[in-house]
Amino acid sequence: MAAPAGIGYWLRRAFGADGILAAVSVALATLLWLYVNDELSAEREIVAPLKIQIPENMAVGSGPPPAGVRIRVRGPKRKVELIGPMEIQGVYRVPDGAPPGPFAVNLDAGNFSTPPEVSITRVVEDRILIELTQTSGRPLRVKPVIAGSPKDGFEIDGSPAAVPSEVTVTGPSEDLKNAEYIETEPVDVGGMSEGFSRRVALARFVKVGDRPVPVQCAETVEISVRIRERTIPRVFQGIWVRALVPAGVTARVSIKPPQVNVKAVGERRRVTQLRPEDIRLYVDLSDVAGEGSRQATLPILVVPIPGVTVSGEAGALPPVAVEATFAPAPGTESK
Repeated sequence: MAAPAGIGYWLRRAFGADGILAAVSVALATLLWLYVNDELSAEREIVAPLKIQIPENMAVGSGPPPAGVRIRVRGPKRKVELIGPMEIQGVYRVPDGAPPGPFAVNLDAGNFSTPPEVSITRVVEDRILIELTQTSGRPLRVKPVIAGSPKDGFEIDGSPAAVPSEVTVTGPSEDLKNAEYIETEPVDVGGMSEGFSRRVALARFVKVGDRPVPVQCAETVEISVRIRERTIPRVFQGIWVRALVPAGVTARVSIKPPQVNVKAVGERRRVTQLRPEDIRLYVDLSDVAGEGSRQATLPILVVPIPGVTVSGEAGALPPVAVEATFAPAPGTESK
């Protein structure tokens, strides 16, 4: 009895001699492709940005939803190693008519766009719970936010102004009841020595206590910032106080004390150049003028100096005691 034919016999009958070589080549090529594909491909986990689109009359309460979720991607090794989170975008739209309250965002690979040759093998964080709440609009005060510091030797003059000073903000109704203002995006004044005005966007959230609450406001505002040279004080001692006598009247005037100490405050370049004789103090005798002797306690007045404020050494200039003897004769200012 003949021995049973081996596998080579049947391969030769099925494919012939050349067919055997072809079949073996295909098998080897397949194994090689599988090996190379496994060696040249890679899989890794990344955090992909996620945008949750909310119907117009709704908002997310209890804080903003997560900005990204963890997913696993697979593709050519080099491409997967270099892929950045901004190359994959996730979008989920909350359906219209969703009721207020807890809402489950269920994610799968279809919610994400990927570059060519890269696929998502798994959405690790595939379920997110958010709280939907009704929205409403409310006017809020605009609070400018300043970043940086002016040039050395300069400072911000007063408070930055916003136009308009109030805008209508849309957000969760209950949270907006407790909001006091909406901030602008930071306005950089770093290294500046002159004032300016600039259109600035508003922040995308308001603060309710320590908690940021997402809001919507399409408006921009114009922020005006005044910048001046930093002011310095300088004390002048023994400045004479003079008497201002009405026209057509002569008088003999005694002022006690006749000299006072003053403090000048202003821009450095102005104050450092100031001389004692530039500071003119006087008392106005118009309200006490008349025949005979008069006594009065009068405030000290200052002839204005551009860019400089003059006051007493420790506050307001103190009043002085004035004794004047008037005579109806032509005269001018006397000491």
